[in-house]
Amino acid sequence: MILHTKYVFVYLFIGLLVYWFIVPPTSAQTIPQQAISISPIIDDITLTPGTETTHTITIVNNSDNPIGMTVEPGDLSALQSPDTIYSTPQSHSSPLPSWITIAPATLLLPAHTQREILVHIQTPSRATLGGYYATLLYTPFISQQHIPTQPIVLAHLVGLIFATVGVPDSSHLKNNTHILSFAPAHWIFETQKASVTFAVANDYVTHFSAKPFLTVTPLFGKPTTTLLEEKHVLPSTARVWNSTLRPTPYAPLYFAHLAVSLGNGEQISADTWFVVIPYHILVSIFIALCAVGMTLFRKRIRRAIGILLKG
Repeated sequence: MILHTKYVFVYLFIGLLVYWFIVPPTSAQTIPQQAISISPIIDDITLTPGTETTHTITIVNNSDNPIGMTVEPGDLSALQSPDTIYSTPQSHSSPLPSWITIAPATLLLPAHTQREILVHIQTPSRATLGGYYATLLYTPFISQQHIPTQPIVLAHLVGLIFATVGVPDSSHLKNNTHILSFAPAHWIFETQKASVTFAVANDYVTHFSAKPFLTVTPLFGKPTTTLLEEKHVLPSTARVWNSTLRPTPYAPLYFAHLAVSLGNGEQISADTWFVVIPYHILVSIFIALCAVGMTLFRKRIRRAIGILLKG
């Protein structure tokens, strides 16, 4: 009887291993997020008051399984970018989601197929000049075999709509855009790996695309220019950049010039500097300063003792 019980446990253990490694579970991992592609995921459009604008979005199912999906508009609260600083609590709010109608809002994509949805934007006749923003929340799901009434929701996908009513004045945009805190993480670096941080703030009524160019010039040598990541900057917000530089050739002093392109030939700029001194040179300088200090200290002590003795 004891031997029979042992065999039961062995068979049960083998059965669990077979189920775990061979039988694919029905879960959110069955269809990875990469199997779904959406184009465009970011849409930058111009709106006219009192008119309806329609845009087409293509959704592709690259997986071997059918996928259901719902699409709904929302505000920017669904996005919490760590490099965005909000000037006011209302920076992420916008009436644009209430102007949007999606058709169809629910769809089924068979395996290896694509569907198109239409995003209708009805702009009110009293819409004022400025920027308006919305997200499109895509919620894909698959059927649950054991509980048909409870489908499995996969990872959400978020699209962005940047809309502008009217034509923004580029000169006003420049006057209401600022570079904040353009400075190295440290003024003195022990290696040639230097970190620079800055932010671009937007106090204008609409968004813009910031293209930063960072030029580093050694004390003796030729400048090198690096194109940093392009980012959208919304009204009443600031975007932060953290850049790591490896200036060459070696020089003790470097000057950094930041130019941010705002479009239409407009740009803003800022300057800073930093020092690069290798660690072994810093140690040598410290030892030399200590030696000089000790020498001066000894001379003062000897003078003091001589004065006391001659007293």
